[in-house]
Amino acid sequence: MKIIVDCLGGDNTPLAAVEGAVRVLNEYKDAEIIFVGPEEEIKKILGSLNYNMERVSIVNSTEEIKNDEHPVEAIRAKKNSSMVMALDLLKAQGDIVGLVSAGSTGALLAGGMLKIGRIKGVTRPCISPAFITSNGGWVTVADGGANMDATVANILHFALMGNEYAKCAFKTESPRCALLNVGTEDGKGNELCKAAFKELKKLPINFEGNMEARDFLSGKYDVVISDGFWGNVLIKSTEGALKAGLKIIKGEIMSTGLGKMGGLLLKPTFKKIMHKLDYTNYSGSPILGINKLVIKTHGSSVASTFYASLVHIIDMHKGDLVGHIKKAIEGADIKE
Repeated sequence: MKIIVDCLGGDNTPLAAVEGAVRVLNEYKDAEIIFVGPEEEIKKILGSLNYNMERVSIVNSTEEIKNDEHPVEAIRAKKNSSMVMALDLLKAQGDIVGLVSAGSTGALLAGGMLKIGRIKGVTRPCISPAFITSNGGWVTVADGGANMDATVANILHFALMGNEYAKCAFKTESPRCALLNVGTEDGKGNELCKAAFKELKKLPINFEGNMEARDFLSGKYDVVISDGFWGNVLIKSTEGALKAGLKIIKGEIMSTGLGKMGGLLLKPTFKKIMHKLDYTNYSGSPILGINKLVIKTHGSSVASTFYASLVHIIDMHKGDLVGHIKKAIEGADIKE
């Protein structure tokens, strides 16, 4: 199966992108990688690695879409940028199953809609990042930041797509879905939440009602449904709280009588915790609702992030995620 890797747009590209992709090539014998980016740099990196040359191709591009550029304007104007060329390839060739990029989130979302196109019936695509929970499971947010404003129809589509994604990604037969809100009681929240709550109860999903933000990583839920604004606030505040909490714990240990000795004793435990919480060890976020698989990785992604994201595309392709989302949207018949 062919997968495209955008080799520009990240803090550590093209090196991280190429190294992560080569690891996939060596572990998945049916995988083929198309690198889109500065050809000479990519060839230089490949020259120091062991891989099957027959399953690699390079499309040269030295133009990059920057994060501060207007997404739609950049997609339309920078036709020779690595991201646009990657999206054009993904659209044109039916045997290419997906794309991984660490570039501009806004541009990738806009390009996904403009170039690849929305699944029929989807009002708006969403981005769905996943987090590890306190009991070792996973929870995803739909939407995690693609749509700052949303209608009830959008929310319902996010729920259906997030539900199918959780089935595919977490191997969960009946994902536990909840609406992000300020309280768990029925009738809580703003007008959008109140209206969406009533309609979510009618969907063919395991809807468990409202969820307060403090229960995000509790392990009680598999899918958190939200508009992109509050979904992104939830994600960013959670990331900040986790970092601050670890820093406080470390400071308290060092301030005790045990001092450095206590730190050394707890070092293996902290190492395990940091590994679990380090996003670079996991896949980026899929864009749900477009006709092919696209993953947006963090701008500071390293080789392990690209590797995990490519493996995630392989798994989602084998699980026919796009096909299942199409069926879910068609079966629900939600009107805007």
